[in-house]
Amino acid sequence: MFIMFHILLPLAAASQCSDPLEADLLENAGIQMLQHSLPVRRGGDFFDFGKILADTPAGSFLQGMEVLVKANDMVYNTTQPWYHPELDLLDTFQAGGRSWQRLRHYDRDPKPGGVFGRVFLEPNSGSVVIAFKGVCVERDHEQCIMDWCFLTKAKSYGALSNDMAAMFGASPEICQKYEGQLNFTEQADSLVRQVQRDLPKHSLTLTGHSMGGLMAMVTAARQPKVLKAMTFAPTPFHVIMNDELKFSTEQMAALNSDDLVATCDAFDCGINSLYVDMARVGSKTCLYVKQDEPSSCQQMAAEPYQSLGWRQRLKTDPKEGLLKALPNLMCKQSAHEWWRYSKLVLRTEGDGAPANLPVCSTAYSVLTVAAPK
Repeated sequence: MFIMFHILLPLAAASQCSDPLEADLLENAGIQMLQHSLPVRRGGDFFDFGKILADTPAGSFLQGMEVLVKANDMVYNTTQPWYHPELDLLDTFQAGGRSWQRLRHYDRDPKPGGVFGRVFLEPNSGSVVIAFKGVCVERDHEQCIMDWCFLTKAKSYGALSNDMAAMFGASPEICQKYEGQLNFTEQADSLVRQVQRDLPKHSLTLTGHSMGGLMAMVTAARQPKVLKAMTFAPTPFHVIMNDELKFSTEQMAALNSDDLVATCDAFDCGINSLYVDMARVGSKTCLYVKQDEPSSCQQMAAEPYQSLGWRQRLKTDPKEGLLKALPNLMCKQSAHEWWRYSKLVLRTEGDGAPANLPVCSTAYSVLTVAAPK
């Protein structure tokens, strides 16, 4: 399937080809129906972020991340152009050596738009994963317009945010009519609290990619020591935390970054952070630095986080608009594609070890140091 980056079409002819169907999700021929009587928690939490990111014991990274990748695969399978009926039929998926049940009565598919969510349960450990869908990228679709109206509130591209949103038909005038429906953070929080009320003895882990990652991060931050989030290239959330949830910068910096983790391609999060100061403050950012980058990134003047001065070499003046920033934006959009993450995160070496164990630091969340190669 071809996923067109419509934000770039008025400026350049660019498209990406990828297959969103994960074959291993479709191997479950005998679909297990959801049991009405949910089991209570037995055993410890499946998601120990420290062990997962350190791959200790060996196998922890791939086991944990496989679950989160497949949960994101399924939450993206909600609307066109990604919707595949075969994938939507699945009531369970196998990941991390365990069977995860989809709790359909928690499905969130709001019309005309809003926060899309899926909830999954592993009965033996009592672990629950809540996945939020990322931003819609189809130009002029109402759901996408609402997403981009929300992202203008989040100032997801800093001073370029309004111009970016306008490329999807989300002008300030149009966004005004959706103002009462852009309570995305409250929608995400409401879903999580409903699950908590219904399953009080279960441990919850939140996840998401792009805007879904923002939802996971800010929702987890509202309940420190209770919730945690492992995300993929989350949209910068500093502005939402500050303006909407009234967290001070000091309160954000004091959050437990071990429970708020952003994993991302260095070009993806690095370029986004060029335009948004303090993009992921309060979290730990873990960079994937051992993969082939998209062709649109290979001719960049510098590689984010890999050398001192990279930010100055890549940054453009927002006053010069999108055209000047086009090389950065094309690279970021290519690196940001979810179906790319779903493969690079789970890539293995010949011996089965993870091929791309990320390098983590809170410093990468605020652009202060370079990452080791």
